[in-house]
Amino acid sequence: MQRMQVHEAEAAEAVTAYSFQDMLGRQVEQQGLNLAFNIHVPKAGGGTANLLFEQNDFQIVHFDMAASEFFETAADERQLLDGYRGPASRPHSHLLTGHFRLDHPIFSRIGVPHFTVTTLRDPIDRVLSNYNHTMLVPGNLWHEEVVSGRMPFIEHAAKVYAAVGPQYSFFDDTGLGTFAPTGRATPQECLHNLLTKVSFYGLIDRFDEFALLFGCLAGRHRILGVKRANVTARIEDARGIPPKRDLTASERDELSDLLKEDIWFYEEAVKEYDRWLADSRLEVIFSRLLPIMRHYDPVVAENLKLRLGGGTTFEALEAAGRAGGGSVYRFDDLVSLSPTSAAPAPPLVFIHVPKTDGPIVNLILMKNFRSRLDSFGNDFFPRYYPGEFVALAGPRCPTTRDALSSSRG
Repeated sequence: MQRMQVHEAEAAEAVTAYSFQDMLGRQVEQQGLNLAFNIHVPKAGGGTANLLFEQNDFQIVHFDMAASEFFETAADERQLLDGYRGPASRPHSHLLTGHFRLDHPIFSRIGVPHFTVTTLRDPIDRVLSNYNHTMLVPGNLWHEEVVSGRMPFIEHAAKVYAAVGPQYSFFDDTGLGTFAPTGRATPQECLHNLLTKVSFYGLIDRFDEFALLFGCLAGRHRILGVKRANVTARIEDARGIPPKRDLTASERDELSDLLKEDIWFYEEAVKEYDRWLADSRLEVIFSRLLPIMRHYDPVVAENLKLRLGGGTTFEALEAAGRAGGGSVYRFDDLVSLSPTSAAPAPPLVFIHVPKTDGPIVNLILMKNFRSRLDSFGNDFFPRYYPGEFVALAGPRCPTTRDALSSSRG
């Protein structure tokens, strides 16, 4: 069937995304917190942001770069958006994500409450990551030129800058809605758009803060143990060419000159971001919970610290070659265990058959077990989040009085 362009959809009165202050002050409707856009600036951590949303039960709708649309037909778009025109419950929240810009036509026709996010990256680090990705992936534009040495690093950076545009250009709302930059907005105008048309944003090298901000503003609590979607780091180097990690003084000077407007944009965005986090309504939450997130590792903090029989740590058992194996206790074995034994209870595996009240069983079990690991795909990693976060953040971010009251309690 021939693809129908969604711009043929019936026009709807556009609704601006919730602002940071709207979300912080709880001036939002619940259905608006279930529909989100992620402007994925290339090589700026947008994939990791997608995983955070997915971990919080958002269904992902990817942007089709070839068609420059999210939906195959206008009817598909209307069907999804119509589901957000009232308070009725829906099976999924939705995240529309991809390499699109603020000038995409969907922003002029979306007539329902929503919020928009993005993540930013230091411009020099971003260009370096893009170069390494080009070098490692056959078929990428300029791959052969880079691998053969015919295209030096600075030349590649200049070509990418011209073809894709600077980071700030993704917040230009004056273009044609294509992946290639077509707008004419200045860096100052793009910064204004970032601060007024994007609900909130994060810095990829401070992603734990973004996850906590997302949890507080969007009322989502599954914010620990987010896997990093570092695409370049996962690529196997078939040719044995090491990635470029450092810049010469000359390269840094030339790159700084090429990216001077993008560097200004990023530095100003960081300043505004830091002002957000200094808000008294966030200060208590971040001071108490950010250290937990920064020192939390889903394997080290939970799996390796899980206590097994006799109070021995997993590390000790592993070092002694006694980790793994073993057999399941049968009913008679459990009955024979002494209830007065000082040894901790053996680990328990609960098989949660869907739609059989497993969450209720989990609540009962967690009254008697200290740690919990939930299955996620083929892995086990914690999705049992500190009650302190839920108490502080509640369904959405608390007021200063609420937060202070919780901290004194």
